[in-house]
Formats: sequence, structure tokens, C-alpha cells
Amino acid sequence: NVSKLGYVDLFAFHCMSLNYQIDSVLSDDADDGGVYKFALDLQKEGKIRHIGFSTHGCAQNILRMIDSNKFSFVNLHKHYFGDYHAAGTSDLRGGQGNAECVRRALELDMGVFNISPFDKGGKLYRPPASVANAVGWELSPIAFAALHAWKVRGMHTVSVGLARSSDLDEVIEAARLYREDERAREVVRAV
Repeated sequence: NVSKLGYVDLFAFHCMSLNYQIDSVLSDDADDGGVYKFALDLQKEGKIRHIGFSTHGCAQNILRMIDSNKFSFVNLHKHYFGDYHAAGTSDLRGGQGNAECVRRALELDMGVFNISPFDKGGKLYRPPASVANAVGWELSPIAFAALHAWKVRGMHTVSVGLARSSDLDEVIEAARLYREDERAREVVRAV
């Protein structure tokens, strides 16, 4: 109940992946549901601060949502150690997967939230020896993946699913390194 909250800070249309879902949200036709207009009206009333979307779709569909310029943030998959969705789909702009989606969202000053970078992005809670060896002894694969998302890709937020409280320690270590800007860049470049 929004009246008890006062407002919702981040409102997202969930799983905008298929054409019919995107058509429904982007439609300005009130007869077609007008769901975006409904959310926009709530925003104008101060009940919603930011409107965004989450997606598991192909790069072309994600770019369609981003390029509509109607949203202030996007939740998507883009991982260093393999992508869960859209890793191999062409974005029709010369790029692969969701990298172009992230780049375009940042160009439009959208917030970018990285979905499941430590689980779907390589099962980093239990990394294969090859991944742990590639990252090296200086930081964990989870810390590396977080730094890569923040420093290289420019993403604003990574989701952290905790199986145990110590899982957060690795992300906190990445955040500490992030503050040491040059050191973080050195570590990420080294891998």
C-alpha cells in the first residue's frame, strides 16, 4: 500500500523481454492498457520517484526499451564470466550481447543494475579452479566481478544473493578497493 509508504523510490516493469510485453508498456494507447502512463501519473503525483524495467530479453529488445528514453534505470544481465541471457545475440549495432545495452543506458544517464553477477555470471560462490586461478590470489572472483562491473562497465549496482553472511565480505572488499580508484583499475586490468 503506497499510502503507508508515502512513495516508491524505484518502480520497475518486471521482465520486459518479449515484443508483446514491450509493446504493452511502450504503448501510449489508453485502450492498450496504458500501463506506462499509469506509472507516469503516479510519478507526477509523487508516489513513484523513478521508473525503470528489468529484462531477460535479447539485446535488440533491451535497446528498444532503453532507446524509448522513458526510463531512469534498467536491471539486466552483463557479467564478466559469461552471461546468463543475451550473451550471444547481436545488438544490430556491431556489438555482442548486453554490453551495448549497458553502454547505451549509461549514455542516456540511466542507472544500471547488474542482475545476478555472482550466480548466473559464473557461479562465483563456488568458482571453478580455472576462474580462481585466472583472477589470482589478490582478490576473489566475486570481488573481481564486482570491480569489473563498476570500474570497467560503469554499472551502478550489483545484486548480491547471500547463501551465508560471509558472502557479503567479498563484495565489501570490492567496495573498499573501488574507493582506491587507481588500485582497483590495476587489479582489474591485471586479469
